[in-house]
Amino acid sequence: MPSEPSYLAVDPGETTGWATFDEKGELLLMGQVKQIEFNKFFVKMLKDSSLKRVIIEEYRNYGWKQQKRWSTNQTSKNIGGLEMVCDSYDIPYTRQAASCKPAGYKWAGLEQPSNHSISHQFDAVAHGVYWLQENGIRPVGLNLRRQNEMRKD
Repeated sequence: MPSEPSYLAVDPGETTGWATFDEKGELLLMGQVKQIEFNKFFVKMLKDSSLKRVIIEEYRNYGWKQQKRWSTNQTSKNIGGLEMVCDSYDIPYTRQAASCKPAGYKWAGLEQPSNHSISHQFDAVAHGVYWLQENGIRPVGLNLRRQNEMRKD
């Protein structure tokens, strides 16, 4: 049975990826949630949790890019919603630049999926691994493939 999560990493968007980690930075669970389920899912997850931190991929509209033209910018709304819920339940959070993702994938020993429809949960894992390793919680060299092999023994 998985231990209680200590950390939650989130890749927000129309489909939001999430990943939970234990106190040592080992991956517990990961998944994705569609926009229609976003609010209820994260309020329920955060409400009675003992999370030490939530890591949220930061989203920016860059002036030189034509991003999501005419959209209601749901990604930014979701980030604000997560921040509000974290503030309400006194859970610290960190916004992390999207540029951290490639290093997170490398440190986790994962390849970014080419199938975009499943990639959000893996992006959340990469963000979690990056932050946890940068902050000395997750040991350097803990490859997720190796972690899964050790659990089978």
